[in-house]
Amino acid sequence: MKKKLQQNGWLSPDGKFIVVEELGHCEEADKIIEDLYPLKKQSRAAQEDPEHFLEKNGWIKLSVGRWHSTNNELTQSQLDFVFDWCVRGKIKYPPMNLEGI
Repeated sequence: MKKKLQQNGWLSPDGKFIVVEELGHCEEADKIIEDLYPLKKQSRAAQEDPEHFLEKNGWIKLSVGRWHSTNNELTQSQLDFVFDWCVRGKIKYPPMNLEGI
């Protein structure tokens, strides 16, 4: 059985992809911060805008099949993941909707 191409999630700087339910990015961002950045969980930035906090820390967001990044530079692991994602989905690389690149 062919695996469905994920349309929503967070991609870490080291290339680990975390699947997110549609419209669940903020809630998942809170969980990621709690798990991976426990000392920064109480910071104003992490509490006020967890999605922006992750993006400032090198994460990129996949939302409804569109990649979003506020960083101008992606890691090689992220580029590799996005390339593989494009190949699996038969999507032109680089995806034109990758903001910040």
